[in-house]
Formats: sequence, structure tokens, C-alpha cells
Amino acid sequence: MKTIVRKCKKIKSRKYSEKCKEKFVCLLNKESWQELFQTSEVNSTLHVFMDIFGYYFTIAFPYKLINLSKTYNSKWITKGIKISSKKCVF
Repeated sequence: MKTIVRKCKKIKSRKYSEKCKEKFVCLLNKESWQELFQTSEVNSTLHVFMDIFGYYFTIAFPYKLINLSKTYNSKWITKGIKISSKKCVF
């Protein structure tokens, strides 16, 4: 008889909730952007913009570790058992 084997894997992921989006917009609005207007070269201006944007992006949407579990089911587990097990909390 085969048993169910669970393997956990941790991945980095960002959470894009409405609260995080609002925080990001608020941070961008508070930025003065003066450094952009002081540079005359296009590539330099883009680099400054990307640095500022990326900085606030990582603050508003930080990486978090999330546990993923893979379940390898035996052939004897029916569709009905799988549906019922989704309703149960382990």
C-alpha cells in the first residue's frame, strides 16, 4: 500500500494586496523627484528613476517566504476522497 508523501518547499514571493498597492502609491507621491529634473542625460535620468522606483517597490512589496507542499497521491485515492480532504484542515 502506498502512502501520501508531503514535501515542503519554501519560495520567495511578493504580496500584491490592495493595502500594499496603496502604500506604494503613497510612497511614490511623497517623493520629490527633484533628482530627476536635475539630470540632463536621458540614460542617467532613467537610471535615477529606476533606482527610486525599485527602492519604494521593495519597501511596499517585500519578499516573504512561503511554504509550498507537494502531495504525491497513491492510485487508490479516489476523486471523492480528494474532494473531501480539501474540506478538512490538517
